[in-house]
Amino acid sequence: MRVVTVIGPLVRNRKDFLDEAGVVTIVSPFWPPHGRKIDASTCRLGPLIVALAHNMSTEKTARLLDLISYLSAHRRSVPRRELFEHIKGYREKLERGVKAESVRKEFMRDQADLKSWGIEITREKLTHDESADQFGYRLDDNHLYLPYILEDGDEARSYPPYEGLKAISVTGEDLRVLDRATRRLAEREELPLSRSAKSLRRKFNFDVTLSPETIETILSTPTKGSVSKNLNVLQKGIADEQAVELEYHTIERDDVKQRVIEPYGLFLNWGKWYCAARPAEKEKTQVFRVDRMKNTRVLKGQGFSAPAEFRIADYSGRPPWVLSSDQGTDVNVRFSFPQSRWVQALNLGRIVEPVDENGGALICFDVKKKDPFLRWLLTYRDNAVIESPPEFVTDLTELKRRVLALYSAGDDG
Repeated sequence: MRVVTVIGPLVRNRKDFLDEAGVVTIVSPFWPPHGRKIDASTCRLGPLIVALAHNMSTEKTARLLDLISYLSAHRRSVPRRELFEHIKGYREKLERGVKAESVRKEFMRDQADLKSWGIEITREKLTHDESADQFGYRLDDNHLYLPYILEDGDEARSYPPYEGLKAISVTGEDLRVLDRATRRLAEREELPLSRSAKSLRRKFNFDVTLSPETIETILSTPTKGSVSKNLNVLQKGIADEQAVELEYHTIERDDVKQRVIEPYGLFLNWGKWYCAARPAEKEKTQVFRVDRMKNTRVLKGQGFSAPAEFRIADYSGRPPWVLSSDQGTDVNVRFSFPQSRWVQALNLGRIVEPVDENGGALICFDVKKKDPFLRWLLTYRDNAVIESPPEFVTDLTELKRRVLALYSAGDDG
């Protein structure tokens, strides 16, 4: 069987996470480009992260990651002036009065550093640029991502996860040979290639799990003790195809109940770990927040088989308010500028009015779970106004009132 743990970034902060196995998830204001998630198992960032973690300043770390992120989010060649306007590391130096030539040289050094780690930025002549910039810069997927590994005959995964990504097809016999060879080499830690063999095995396990005993619990962000324990229990339940018993806190009803679930897969979404599973008392697959679980344990002897059509990739990258099989409600929200541009770039809803008279936009969302949607809107303060339906307007107003009362009570204390 194959167990896939989807690795994804938190979207609101910039930080690098490097675990003992060298697995990294990049978080930056520009991630995820085109809704994609980047990690060291699928791209060429491994050498870069090691250098960033040990040798570079925080300032340079942020600048290089923002440069990669911004170029990855654009299919076109980006003029240098645009990079200097949008990437904080360059923009702030120009604003402080650093000479443009000095910033340009720093930009050239950054390109050279990235190239030495296998991430090559291509310079192309611009044909329709009216400014003084004659050249643009772009980062092709094949200069960032490693080829995707496909097993012959695996129809369920017969395509790469990202458009334009190269793929390598291998036979089952080839995989078995690679499994034996890399395992033996990885165990010989005194050999120079041992570390590379371990890295290659992580890559294979991400794409085409070599064998059940090689499954690793891969975390892209630090977790608290209870969440880490829950993830370990769930991962074991998934690998062994055994049901899991737990106590689950349902936020909507604010109650805790004993549940038994058949866990199919784990994924990290919007900074939270989720488990796609079928509750014992129901037929449909549901999504559970891992941090709302307590007292998780594997129920030995209560086996199950995941549906043949189940794909964890169908759940990853989706906003929390659509992670349900319930019927959705169309909710129209008007965003002020520039927040409207950010929401449109995230491709989270259907654009009704791309630009209104004030530069904002009207966007329609298919909302299946009201609470996470309203909490997300709350982060935009007065820059997000619900126009319909009326019950959502009322509920958001009530949520604002409760939050204000909570913080006011804290101030009084």
